[in-house]
Amino acid sequence: MPYSTLAVRQENAVAIIGLRRPARRNALNREALGDLESVLTALRDDESVKAVILTGDETAFCSGQDIKEPEPPDYLDAFNSVMTQIENFPKPTVAAIAGWCIAGGLEMAICCDQRVAVSEAKIGDFHVRINSIGGGGATARLPRLIGMAKAKRLIYTGEIVDGETALALGLVDWVCQSGEQVTIASALAEKMVPSDPRTFSYAKRSMHECIEMPIAEAVDRSVALQRELQARINAAH
Repeated sequence: MPYSTLAVRQENAVAIIGLRRPARRNALNREALGDLESVLTALRDDESVKAVILTGDETAFCSGQDIKEPEPPDYLDAFNSVMTQIENFPKPTVAAIAGWCIAGGLEMAICCDQRVAVSEAKIGDFHVRINSIGGGGATARLPRLIGMAKAKRLIYTGEIVDGETALALGLVDWVCQSGEQVTIASALAEKMVPSDPRTFSYAKRSMHECIEMPIAEAVDRSVALQRELQARINAAH
């Protein structure tokens, strides 16, 4: 199915979703969010797809909300619905970042399981520069990803960092040369694909559910999920 704001292709078992609004630095509008929701829903149930890469182009991964357009009343609800869909996607997701990755673009990237960035990327929260704290979870997810002190540095200042600095902060997981981000992301995604895709889904679910629990409760929950996973795998054989 063609999408007006996205370019979607599949290489082996990896689906690559590219934002295609170059005149707006791949900024998100309501149409783009609708396209993302549709393609993620389709890929979730596509058994030939084992992992997903989100990317943009060499100028921008995503520059956040398109503030040149009037904001639809349901924009924030739609944005957060898509971010939750990415965060809870049952297959590995990798953000392949070049150029600008700011505001809502950063919020989207940190919903992915891993992030690959070119060394010259421009990455930051940025919301403070437009008198906002963000409506897509930056203040909630960023401290969980990189720690409170580092998150405060980025959120309070709106600082834009390059790929190497983002790696040092724990904001991205790999840094590469320009033009290599999708290749590296694909290789990383393929490494995260287990023999039974349910294994990844349960591992992700366990980490997400257990992170805020006391350790004893978290261990009990992880054991319960392991038993549920094993029962499902055994029932299939």
